[in-house]
Amino acid sequence: MSIAKPTQTVSVSTTQVRATPISRSQRAREGAKGFGLFLMRAVEGAASFVPGGSVATASLRAAAGAGSLGRSLKSGGVGGAGGLSEEMQYAQLIDTQIAMQQQNIEFSTMSNVLKSEHDTKKQIVTNYR
Repeated sequence: MSIAKPTQTVSVSTTQVRATPISRSQRAREGAKGFGLFLMRAVEGAASFVPGGSVATASLRAAAGAGSLGRSLKSGGVGGAGGLSEEMQYAQLIDTQIAMQQQNIEFSTMSNVLKSEHDTKKQIVTNYR
């Protein structure tokens, strides 16, 4: 009588990284961020064709900068991977404010020139009658 030896096989497989599914809130955040970047690029592209477009671009940049500054302050600090320091964000906001003031001056000047031109033409018509 012979006893059969059991055959054993061992298979080794490589380990794989287990991916954690992305939560709904994270997906929504990423979608909103992507849409915001798309909107910013669209406004910047159209700024030169629309009166006051640079003001809209500057205000969007200011809102985006203020939002990131507020988030960084709430989280307990600034900096980190790829983040701007608080001083850099403040400087960026000041630059945006200066750009908006310059645009306001240019708009006011153009408005005054056009109003003056209109008043002159109106006076000519009134004198002609």
